[in-house]
Amino acid sequence: MIFQHFYLISQKTVYDNVAFALRAAGESKEAIPARSTSYLDWLNFPISVMFTRRN
Repeated sequence: MIFQHFYLISQKTVYDNVAFALRAAGESKEAIPARSTSYLDWLNFPISVMFTRRN
């Protein structure tokens, strides 16, 4: 998935931003949790960062 402009929703977690992009791409609701986690694992994001909201 490649975005023209890469904007994150600042009040959402990294995981929520990835899930949002998958929803926008038409991914099934059932597949989003596994695919989001899979992408973030591939990028070596620690769990503590995936689910931490930015201030």
